[in-house]
Amino acid sequence: MEEEKTLTFNIKKEVLKNPKWKRSSNTIAILKRKLMKFTSDRKTSSVKIDARINHKIWARGAKNPFTKIKLRIRNIKDGKIKAELV
Repeated sequence: MEEEKTLTFNIKKEVLKNPKWKRSSNTIAILKRKLMKFTSDRKTSSVKIDARINHKIWARGAKNPFTKIKLRIRNIKDGKIKAELV
């Protein structure tokens, strides 16, 4: 059974803890950790992030990523999660 949720993630506090030149690359890891809460096995390999999310985060460069991202999260069979940009 496929379950769908739309959530807004505010990741500003976590992003600002990183060095300026690493912020966009660490934003993907932060999102994966937050999305793991919705999986059954709690592994990052079970979380799939759409390429459009990556393009949106990197749109402003490595130093200034978006800090609020609205995602559509789908639970796919076997406890896997797929995240898409809304």
